[in-house]
Amino acid sequence: MQRVNLWFDNKGVIHESLDENGRYVLHSEAQAEIAEKDQQVSELEKQTDYLLSIVKLAYRKHHLNDDSIGWNEFDDNLLEALCNTMGEDGYDKWIKEVTK
Repeated sequence: MQRVNLWFDNKGVIHESLDENGRYVLHSEAQAEIAEKDQQVSELEKQTDYLLSIVKLAYRKHHLNDDSIGWNEFDDNLLEALCNTMGEDGYDKWIKEVTK
């Protein structure tokens, strides 16, 4: 059985290859890159879901006047979301800019 690979050259060009049955075969480096990209997508999806939950919390507190959400809880959640998204250094820089 002849094994032929799909691979990227140093310019990012994809070279495709087929085995003797006409099926595409991925080179191990391409498989690793795909797995890495899948992990990045998964992390972004988690971050998006988390931020959406904070936006919903803000909407409930401010627009719907939901008293079941305390101000301290609300503030803590917003701070955590900002720091997780921007990083603590990014948050510190941003807060200095907006509180001048």
